[in-house]
Amino acid sequence: VLQTSGQFVVFTYLGPLFAKLGGSAQLAIIAFSIYGVMGFIGNVIASRVVDSWGAYRTSLTTIALLLFGITMWALGAGIVPLMLASMIPWGTAFSSANSMQQVRLAAAAPLFASATVSLNTSGLYIGQAIGSGIGGFLFAHEMYYAIGYVGVGFLVLALITVFISRR
Repeated sequence: VLQTSGQFVVFTYLGPLFAKLGGSAQLAIIAFSIYGVMGFIGNVIASRVVDSWGAYRTSLTTIALLLFGITMWALGAGIVPLMLASMIPWGTAFSSANSMQQVRLAAAAPLFASATVSLNTSGLYIGQAIGSGIGGFLFAHEMYYAIGYVGVGFLVLALITVFISRR
């Protein structure tokens, strides 16, 4: 929930944010393209390393990479090349982070894998709603630069939660 909330605070409003922060809404097409291509690449990489690294380490790495990408967005807000560049780490990690979470859940309780993966999917939808709602509130109040930092906050909490879950 925290990880998805952090992403969707920004992601839901990517086009309008590009328009408001010095670029244009058309730049969102480039951003979404980078994000999507990197998402594919990230899934390929994660599926290759998960066997040797393990689901926990791979999951922790993908969430850290998400945090790096969203932090780049927050710090680079208003600087179009940095905003676009943030899509590289963010896109690389976005779907592989969820895939690794599902691997962790299935490994933790193999007999209940279908239930835990279903609950995880529900958590994703809840996170999307929370992130989009908060992002919408901030956008409606013209707090464009704050949106990225709120995303960073959610991802810091997600990373801490995953780290603590290992103990």
